[in-house]
Amino acid sequence: MRTHLVMTLASIVLTSPATLAQPFLAPPPSGVQVTTSNGIEFSTIGAPGNRATTPQEAPTRPIGSVANEYRIARTELTANQYLEFAQAYVRWNPQQSLDTNFLGGALFGTPSFGVVMSPVQNPNGAVAITWRWAARYCNWLHNDKADAPWAFESGAYDTSTFITDPTTGVSSDQATRSPGARYWIPSRDEWVKANYFDPDKAGPGVEGYWRYPLRSDQLPISGLPFLSGQTSAGLNVPSPQVWIDVGAYERSQSPWGLFDGSGGLTEWTEAIEFQGNGVRYMRGSRYGSPLWGARDLLDSGQEVSAFTNGSVAGLRIAGSSIPAPSCGLLFAGLVFFRRYRRRISHGKGYELRAECHSYDDHLHPCVGAELVHIHESNWRNHCHRLC
Repeated sequence: MRTHLVMTLASIVLTSPATLAQPFLAPPPSGVQVTTSNGIEFSTIGAPGNRATTPQEAPTRPIGSVANEYRIARTELTANQYLEFAQAYVRWNPQQSLDTNFLGGALFGTPSFGVVMSPVQNPNGAVAITWRWAARYCNWLHNDKADAPWAFESGAYDTSTFITDPTTGVSSDQATRSPGARYWIPSRDEWVKANYFDPDKAGPGVEGYWRYPLRSDQLPISGLPFLSGQTSAGLNVPSPQVWIDVGAYERSQSPWGLFDGSGGLTEWTEAIEFQGNGVRYMRGSRYGSPLWGARDLLDSGQEVSAFTNGSVAGLRIAGSSIPAPSCGLLFAGLVFFRRYRRRISHGKGYELRAECHSYDDHLHPCVGAELVHIHESNWRNHCHRLC
């Protein structure tokens, strides 16, 4: 059972995002590759060029086909992760600390003292933000969290396009991610594939789509995670988002190891309702939603759309399948390792990929690691330079 203790206001003000532990996540289904970048755990979504849904699976429209491999976060963005971004942003834009859209309901702040966690917010609970702030968060990750104003305004999305005509209501927001983006808001197809598509649904190599986003064709059971519940959608308790961590429903994972495709928060996608009207589609149900049976269906007739500037939803970040080393910042003597592992078909070894970013005394900005077959305890000794 997971327990979340309510923190006092004093402790919240004195606590930085780096000191708050990230939620523990249960292992993904066998064979799923997991990497960690920028403190976010990603699943690699393979089977590039998978088929779209058939009319029998989704009568409304064919969905779910994605040409390339990509990664997507196993959980929705947490309040703690967003706090780090918000504190970085207000250093350059202190007036933003009073904007309720920016604070996302999880934070509060003043121009004098900056931004802190709300005393009633679970740091490891999902945070609801506007589409435009979600886009800026992706820019910040794309730019390796650089401590500079430009890092928030371009990279994945050009925020100079974030304009809404006050007379006509027509929006000029960039429609989709920029070429070369390293992190982005997922498309509708990317979101659907990661939550419903299973390369082995009907047996090894027999692909298909589940009706619901937890490897099931049966309606998820609403309930608490420690009482055999499968989703927080439909949960009739006060403010479940305040004390339920992301990933708390450990047995309710998609075929690719994603949590909270049902429940948690309805999530943003890049999909546009009508070009220029400033409305994007969202997928999935949310905490306490009485309509989770309809909204969680693969072919949902309850797909929600909302304005990018004003409405709030959760963010599940997508990214490139193998994150390219960034040379934006150079730090002497610092080496970072990120890895995933999966069992190989024979023997007791693991297949490991270590992605090393190293900046030594000579300031070589690009250092990587190639794929190796070794025993887990010795993986750090097999990092090979690629550039």
